[in-house]
Amino acid sequence: TVGVSGGESLVLHQGHVVTGTLDGYLVGINPDTLTVQWRRKCPEERKKCRVLGVRSDGKSLYGIDVGNGRVFRYRRDVFEWLVDRYTPGMRAVNPGFLNDLVLYQDVIFFTDSYVFMDDDRTMLQRFYSQKAEGKVLLFNMTSGVLRVFKDGVY
Repeated sequence: TVGVSGGESLVLHQGHVVTGTLDGYLVGINPDTLTVQWRRKCPEERKKCRVLGVRSDGKSLYGIDVGNGRVFRYRRDVFEWLVDRYTPGMRAVNPGFLNDLVLYQDVIFFTDSYVFMDDDRTMLQRFYSQKAEGKVLLFNMTSGVLRVFKDGVY
């Protein structure tokens, strides 16, 4: 076994298979030996970090910290928060559960599965009602603008 706690998504980056984990790490795995070559801890904010939707542009890694609703870029051993609660437009977007992303030129598209949920009961009610409350969000890395690209997504 490789010894990774709940790998979520996989990407090939600079010769390593990289995954995010349930306990908030980016982990680089040697694909030939299946051994962990490096681990980097996602800095926690208000809640425990959980890394999803890891992608690579060849130079940097990008991903989502689900626990705190943030989108990051990781390069040169530094986590840079591209989208967090201080990002202009975040209050209007009001994300709930960010979980995957796609890179396109200087834009990051990412999914928000649910609007903000107060508790587990509310989450289950919304899940079972199958309401189309999801969104695709767009963040322009050049301008720093965050907006809803498409809402009403199920």
